[in-house]
Amino acid sequence: MPRSTSRSSSGRRRAAALSLALVSPLLGVSLGLGSPEDLPMIAEAIEERYPDVEHVGYDELERDLERAPESRPVVLDVRGPEEYAVSHIEGAVRAETLAEALAVLKDMPRDREVVVYCSVGLRAAELAEELEEKGYTDVKNLRGSLFGWANSGRPLVHDGRPTRKVHPYNGRWGKLLREELRATPGDVPDVPAS
Repeated sequence: MPRSTSRSSSGRRRAAALSLALVSPLLGVSLGLGSPEDLPMIAEAIEERYPDVEHVGYDELERDLERAPESRPVVLDVRGPEEYAVSHIEGAVRAETLAEALAVLKDMPRDREVVVYCSVGLRAAELAEELEEKGYTDVKNLRGSLFGWANSGRPLVHDGRPTRKVHPYNGRWGKLLREELRATPGDVPDVPAS
């Protein structure tokens, strides 16, 4: 299936949902996902599905984020606006589509380190692959993505302040988050349509 640089946000979400539905059996995951302990298996399956995409672990990213600002990786949050509004990694820029990512990266060299993440890593791996096809040479997917980052106790922010809540994407995939981390409807802010 050819990729489009102008895929709409809703089209990208439908494609991500379809990818998740298609990849679930490949991951050995039933429709009733189990628990946060299943996340490493899903991360491994995503790495197998996207063998040309490099993956980075939590410790390495956390260490890289402590470097001087000009040498830190550019961190792209590939989730939707309502997911990002609940929480994200400090300094991450939301770029749900290839067009949005290219706009963020437009004035940067193509060898600049870029780390992408989403909820579990599938949408981010797809975007990482698309960026590589556009000539970006140091793109990495965060292994386990934001769910794994949060489950391991790493810091998150909401409106510039620390938080522990994470948008669960949906009820099924949210089971991969520790229960106390799952945002509830009251935690999810209203986000204007873009």
